[in-house]
Amino acid sequence: MLQQADHVIVNAKAVRQDAEKFVSDIKAKIHVLPFSPSPRPIWLSESQDLRLHYAIEKPYFIISNQFWIHKNHTSAFKGFAKFLEIAGKEFQLVCTGETQDFRVPEYFANLLDLAKELGIKDDLKILGHIPKIDQIALLKSSIAVIQPTLFEGGPGGGASYDAISLGKPLIISDIEVNREIDKDERVFFFEAENAESLAYTMTKVAKTNFTTLTNQELNSRGLKCKKLCGEFLLSVIQQSVS
Repeated sequence: MLQQADHVIVNAKAVRQDAEKFVSDIKAKIHVLPFSPSPRPIWLSESQDLRLHYAIEKPYFIISNQFWIHKNHTSAFKGFAKFLEIAGKEFQLVCTGETQDFRVPEYFANLLDLAKELGIKDDLKILGHIPKIDQIALLKSSIAVIQPTLFEGGPGGGASYDAISLGKPLIISDIEVNREIDKDERVFFFEAENAESLAYTMTKVAKTNFTTLTNQELNSRGLKCKKLCGEFLLSVIQQSVS
């Protein structure tokens, strides 16, 4: 594609850098899609409280990633264990997402062993793959979304997009592609693979009272992002046909 097309759209500056690093004889002009988180209308109208349904009994952080090795649940579990040492066992960590990584079949079992070793097995709620609307409802009731990933093709991956579009605090690893997310009062970076850095950041977020954004405010922010993204795509189309 890069060697044959006139224009190629990628999802992050880091992707463009990788393309330029690993692909020779690039003909295409590479365009970077702006990070444009916007909530789906049904997400804003979603008002279910599913904590009882999923047996969540305490305030909780949520990770919504597949249990793939690069998503780095290992560091998240270690950071959560250190956080509980600081804050006490008054919190839970909820994990949604497919639990099998076909590339590393033993990975999930190893994570369960790690949770037992860390003494946090009873503080975890691993829900597996659940309906998207349920995941959104749980996200909205959480303290914050944690994104410990070590690699993404776009800033923060889908979970970060969801969190920002819904005005939820986001605790995210400081890898290069994630740094393309603008830091604001609800976005907190921690040092990737550093459990103490994650625990410190979780403690900070747990102690912060965030104002709740109204659906009108979230929709307005989302529309601005859609407009920005639409104008970008139109610009690329115009360049390609001119």
